[in-house]
Amino acid sequence: MAASNIMKATWTTGVAACAVVLVAGCSAEPAPVEETTDQAESKLLLCPLSNTSYYQQRASDTVKYILGGTNPFPNNSACNNAKTQVDNLISNIGSGACTLGPASGSSSVCGLPAINYKVNCSLLSGTAWLQMLGISLALDGCWGSGVSSFFFTGIGLDLSVYMDPEPAQLTQDLSGSTGATAASIYVTTLVPTTTFKWPATYTSGGSFPPAAGTPCSTSDLATGGITGQTIQAAGTYRKCL
Repeated sequence: MAASNIMKATWTTGVAACAVVLVAGCSAEPAPVEETTDQAESKLLLCPLSNTSYYQQRASDTVKYILGGTNPFPNNSACNNAKTQVDNLISNIGSGACTLGPASGSSSVCGLPAINYKVNCSLLSGTAWLQMLGISLALDGCWGSGVSSFFFTGIGLDLSVYMDPEPAQLTQDLSGSTGATAASIYVTTLVPTTTFKWPATYTSGGSFPPAAGTPCSTSDLATGGITGQTIQAAGTYRKCL
């Protein structure tokens, strides 16, 4: 399911083929991407014409994997390539070449509520950065053209990766100490989940730490509150990012 008629400009380095997506035209007039200023300046993509929620879910699954969650990629050639690209990003985050920032609030992306995460890769250059440019297209190759509307790489001098997963809304109050929980639902898919109260610094999760990618908050939240924070894992340690 194509988001639009899109032209892919590709080039090959000594290590890998990389690509930037350039808009060439549309089979229908899509909704504009509603994003923060730096996102809008970095992206030349259109929103999916259908199944928008599905594509955001796949981007959300990828973010959870980056944060230490389970592998969401099916075992086929296209998805194995996407996993390799994402694993490369994870490696760059681990080495410090890229920095995963905290959630910077929420916005509307392609008409859906979204958390805004930014991975700054300004320390990368040359081939190492060109490899990062292939992530969006690899995800589209795995799950269909549309994931890149919610997970994309900056173009030009903006050496960053932008990720816009689905936020959660509390259906009961969240209060208490570290580890307190509140029933919640994801705001678009309405899938039930749990939001944890957790610090912004790595803290031991004990024998049963919250799963990576689980919604969280560093402060008390009332019923109806929306959280744009997510649990990040490192071994048995967790932090609310």
